[in-house]
Amino acid sequence: MGRIMVIFDENTKPVLIDNISTPLLTTHFWVLDLEERDFKLNKLEVLEEHTTPMLVIQIYGYSIELPADWNILISSKETTQLDITEVSDLTRGNFSVFVMNHTNNKTFNAPVKVIHYEPKAILYSPSLAKNQMLCHALGPIGWICVSPLDNYNKYLKNALTTDLIY
Repeated sequence: MGRIMVIFDENTKPVLIDNISTPLLTTHFWVLDLEERDFKLNKLEVLEEHTTPMLVIQIYGYSIELPADWNILISSKETTQLDITEVSDLTRGNFSVFVMNHTNNKTFNAPVKVIHYEPKAILYSPSLAKNQMLCHALGPIGWICVSPLDNYNKYLKNALTTDLIY
């Protein structure tokens, strides 16, 4: 059995993805559309299986399993500048992850800590377009944005947290 990724359905309820065989009870999931800089519902069409090194990160006591070669949206508390870094880079310093609280449409920065590494793990996720980041659940307090692609130069260069629509 694979590791668990958690998405949000159209009613912002968490949906666990731990395999690609079991049908999900949702037809849509939340993404950050980088081209429009907006959080949107995306039609769930295909699930993907990833066999990859995995890191477990911890944010405010919540553990999240992510492919080490994926990218995560980070931000600076001082400048509100957005950036994207590879998840594996979180082992090399102190980072603040961009968190969207979907219940009140507020954003905040959260310190992230790497707590575990696995050289080979199986994770599942919805298929994403090149301009999308998956909104992955961070407990009941919101979501973080992750993607297999680094789209910083194309979509977020010089972007601030206030440039996102929420």
